[in-house]
Amino acid sequence: MLKDDNGDGKADGTVTVASRPNLHGIAFDGNTVFLVTIHDVYKADVKEDGTFGPLTRIINDLPDAGQHANRTLGIGPDGMLYITSGSTCNECQEDNPENATILRASKDSQSRSIFASGLRTRSASTGNRPRLPCMASTTASTLLGDEVQIEELNRIEQGKKYGWPYVYGMSGINPHINPPEGITLEQWATQSTEPVLGYTAHRMPISMSEIWSMRGTAARSPSGTVATRPASR
Repeated sequence: MLKDDNGDGKADGTVTVASRPNLHGIAFDGNTVFLVTIHDVYKADVKEDGTFGPLTRIINDLPDAGQHANRTLGIGPDGMLYITSGSTCNECQEDNPENATILRASKDSQSRSIFASGLRTRSASTGNRPRLPCMASTTASTLLGDEVQIEELNRIEQGKKYGWPYVYGMSGINPHINPPEGITLEQWATQSTEPVLGYTAHRMPISMSEIWSMRGTAARSPSGTVATRPASR
């Protein structure tokens, strides 16, 4: 936590409010904070001074991380936790069906399900407002060429598949890997949802936010701005 005691817009000091190995994602829900590591989700009370109370582990069995170890999480408009679980590899058939997904879990950890799949790694998203879509920036496999596999802006909807590892971009077929027995690459592509927007390959987004255009009291339409950096190969 950065503290600005004199209000000059500059940090006067830092305070460590939580520490766990591979701690990465954070989400606030009123006076409660949720934190995620590779395998675990914790919650804690947020004190008046901004520090956290003792961490309570509520989930301890998220899948192994492999190549994409940085979990993120958020609180949806339905009050549920949404946890990203990236792939263990660049392109492979995962042993654990929870890899390369967004997971939906209750805050008491009594229920958990796969909300959406085929997402190699999700790096930025919006969509915690009621009645607005969840938009997520995701990165495709990185060994298809310098310009081939566009980075993707996906509209995330429950139960949908988004292609990885067999399909990328606008129904492009990955020639490096065969699908499970009983389904063709073309059928996998048909079952997968295409991104709503593609942009420069290997420019992985690091953040995204909604910008509202207001006319009177009616919200017109949200748009996203994306900050990017070159993806690691």
